[in-house]
Amino acid sequence: MAAVEHLAQQRLTHVQDSLAIRIGDSLDPSAQPSRPAALAALELLAEALSGPLYGATLELWAAARTDEDLRRQLVPAEERVHAELREVCRVWITTDPVLIQLTLDLLLGRGVSGMLVPHPPKWQRDVLERWIDTVVGGRVAG
Repeated sequence: MAAVEHLAQQRLTHVQDSLAIRIGDSLDPSAQPSRPAALAALELLAEALSGPLYGATLELWAAARTDEDLRRQLVPAEERVHAELREVCRVWITTDPVLIQLTLDLLLGRGVSGMLVPHPPKWQRDVLERWIDTVVGGRVAG
């Protein structure tokens, strides 16, 4: 479990470093990120919440459902990872707490649904673009 948490932390660091490289210092901390910056963040988070590491995490979650010792260890680790995921969303995608949670729910569900039968790349891209348009539209309408 410690190895999975360590790898999850490495993937989050990769997301943050990749965003810094893609976007550079162009993000004004007092302003909302642009659509391209938000979409880049969403794509990187989607990548981090899929694949073999995500599969191993899901297996741990399932095992923790009936193993109390594992659950006691896993819950604090997952809380730390989710706090960092929320922060990436807050900085790069939206400051709205409901949209942050919906974004993470979308990405987590997307990771699960694509495990056995991967979604076509164009479909995956369309989903992420539609979500960013929804979030950006929510900024304007909210």
